[in-house]
Amino acid sequence: MKLKLLRVALASLLSIVCSATALADTYCLLVGISDYPDVKNSAGKFQSNALKGPVNDVAKAKTVFTNSLGIDSKNITTLLNAEATAANFLSGLKSVANKLKAGDTFVFYFSGHGTTIKSDDGSNKELQALVLQDYIVLANEELGSMRKTLVGAGIKTIFILDSCFAGGMDRPLPGITVNGKVYSEGKRLLAQNALPPSQKLRTVNPRSLAKQVTATATMKQKSAAEAGSVLMLASQANQTSIDLEFKDNTRESRGLFSLLLFAILEDKPTATVSEIMQIIEEVLKQQDLISRQRPRLVLYGSAGNDTKLIEK
Repeated sequence: MKLKLLRVALASLLSIVCSATALADTYCLLVGISDYPDVKNSAGKFQSNALKGPVNDVAKAKTVFTNSLGIDSKNITTLLNAEATAANFLSGLKSVANKLKAGDTFVFYFSGHGTTIKSDDGSNKELQALVLQDYIVLANEELGSMRKTLVGAGIKTIFILDSCFAGGMDRPLPGITVNGKVYSEGKRLLAQNALPPSQKLRTVNPRSLAKQVTATATMKQKSAAEAGSVLMLASQANQTSIDLEFKDNTRESRGLFSLLLFAILEDKPTATVSEIMQIIEEVLKQQDLISRQRPRLVLYGSAGNDTKLIEK
């Protein structure tokens, strides 16, 4: 019932897309969840699902977006920890959607847990998903539907996702060294068996929300915008993503992918998406981590390897 109510709420959110003749702008929704509530697992014991880096990742993302990429801070909405529930995600998405027009850019950044769930459409297929703070998830099919529809409405979309996309919550692995820095390693990955039966993972569905954008966008707006879509993913579909906790306290805890991404953008704000991902891959190869976490770049529509995150 709760899932159905969420889908009804999503269906009523997105407002009219304005004329493409207005000056194009960039709007961001940044979600970082380090503090997931402790719950009793299937064995009846309390399970801590906390992460170290996501809140720091969002703080860095906002700094880089404003200082290096020139995005107006007023156009950036952040949801941290307890703020990042399904209801607040929908509210934040609505706030951004109310401002979007054809020709604009929408950036969605997520740093937190990933998981896999079974589809509730009767097919029983496995879906990859992002886990919100109240253990309601945003599945890849819903995210993809929203992305495609926004692009169809003339809105460039950039999704940057730093989480695991496979099931299972693992214990931290032994510390290893990167560039002389010792850290403890955890995985941004959550499994259903980390939760009690009463806390079953549920999905939130933004696809109906996005359809309203398409319905209000004229063909002229769509063609004028030349929208594309960029997905910068922290790992492959069958890999985990590393959450770093630096033991010497000289650096704040971060997601490995986000740490590298924002360092590159600070140094090379005009780098193309392909250049950024190539640099990240090279660093991971140098540190013998590429076999465990290889980032993935996905491009749709007019987006290409020479696309920049923000065109100035």
